[in-house]
Amino acid sequence: MRTIYTILFLSYSLVCLSQNANTQKVHDHHHQALIDQNLHEIMKDYNESSVLITPDGKVHKGTEQIRNTFEYAFREMFPPNCEFNILQKVIEDDVVFISYQASNAETGQVFWEYAVDTFIIEDGIIKYQTVGIQLADGISPPSQN
Repeated sequence: MRTIYTILFLSYSLVCLSQNANTQKVHDHHHQALIDQNLHEIMKDYNESSVLITPDGKVHKGTEQIRNTFEYAFREMFPPNCEFNILQKVIEDDVVFISYQASNAETGQVFWEYAVDTFIIEDGIIKYQTVGIQLADGISPPSQN
């Protein structure tokens, strides 16, 4: 009986490791595309059933709405020469939680004092994502579209 439990535990562990690796792979792709501000690559991580909830409380569903949100974010929210400083990253099964700051890589000026994203990744796609951002002192919020 102990052998059966051991085999089941090892099988479960391998499934979890594989799931974490797939989740990590999708998130790494998304993160690099975000750094590059490459909308085409970013959109590979979403599909029509994906949902993105932004700091203004809006829910964006499907690729068209999510694409529009990233176009707006790149235009209005990303600092020049944007650099991300990851403060914490946790991956558990299909969930990714990250906290970070965003600044200008050349000047060091912090634009986002504290930001958090949570992702739920299923079958290689970001199914759900939430974003929260606290702007640094002296940084004005963008105009809303």
